Amino acid sequence: MANVRDPEMSRLRIIREAERQFAEKGLYAASVNVIAENAGINKRMIYHYFGSKEDLYREVLRVNFQRIYAIGEKVFENRNDLKSCVKQFIRDYYYFLYNNPYYVKIMTWEEIAGAEYAREVIPGTLLIGMSELEKIYEEGVEKGVFRKNIDLEQLILSINALCLITFVRLEMLRALWQEKLEKKLEERLEHIYELVLKGITT
Repeated sequence: MANVRDPEMSRLRIIREAERQFAEKGLYAASVNVIAENAGINKRMIYHYFGSKEDLYREVLRVNFQRIYAIGEKVFENRNDLKSCVKQFIRDYYYFLYNNPYYVKIMTWEEIAGAEYAREVIPGTLLIGMSELEKIYEEGVEKGVFRKNIDLEQLILSINALCLITFVRLEMLRALWQEKLEKKLEERLEHIYELVLKGITT
């Protein structure tokens, strides 16, 4: 069994270290040599598994986008209480960002670079959930839970912006809030709930 697991464990170590290096230095300044050394992997194995540094970067993006997609997929499995589902989705995404600071930094680098690689990866991951979200929204309208004529793309963008800006500015907030950080982050989350739910529910 060890032989079966080793390749997957090697890929995982590479992705984890690549994520850290891309977050700290961006795609172009990150070094394959450093990634290999810190991951305890022969550099040739990186090219064997991923082909190139750029393809490794695409894989890091894809893995993170799939994690976000999985959050929504899990939350909306049981749709008995759609308001609670929306709150849970916001909470899970909010704390995904909190617990994955490398992803937040990579997104900042990606935007600076013109989102060249994110544009390639997003259609195969995040956008595949839009049709399911439309069904959930229509179900909520029929049940009288959600308001009619809401632009779902704008809604998703707003939720993303409200959550993401918190962690893009986390070090500033840490300095501002100091020992109250955890409490203030929860208050921030409650504020996001209130804005979103007031905007979409009847």
